[in-house]
Amino acid sequence: MIMNSISSETSPITTTTEATVRGGAAARRIRRAVTILIAVLVAMIDWVICTQLVGLDLMVDQGAGPTPVNPLLVGLAPVLSGLSGWALLAILERINRRRGPTIWMIIAIVVAVLSCWSPWAMALSVSIAVALTSMHVLVGATVIIGMMISGARRP
Repeated sequence: MIMNSISSETSPITTTTEATVRGGAAARRIRRAVTILIAVLVAMIDWVICTQLVGLDLMVDQGAGPTPVNPLLVGLAPVLSGLSGWALLAILERINRRRGPTIWMIIAIVVAVLSCWSPWAMALSVSIAVALTSMHVLVGATVIIGMMISGARRP
């Protein structure tokens, strides 16, 4: 009788460990969401600098004629790329907790470098290509660094 009551109780150590794991996962999700928000902010600041301070008219040609690069597109791109990167990172962390982040970082750097090709292929001028490439580099660096820091184990 005494044995059953002892074994059916939850150990305080187990409960604390489970709460810590859940709390760590929630904190990691918050840090990753904040990373995406920071990437949006960085892209928008770069857009304002390029359009308002430098005076560039950011236009690209995707085959259907010149199209303006507006704030909606600038804000949406980091959200979509950040969420995609986050999803891949989460999958890789589940597959291999130790090496998943390193594999993700390599993939993310390759994708960020390859994404810098599109401004040069679609921009209407060299100055616009440089401005758009700066957005790609800044957003890519923000997402990569933020996601890697967000998954770092805390002591």
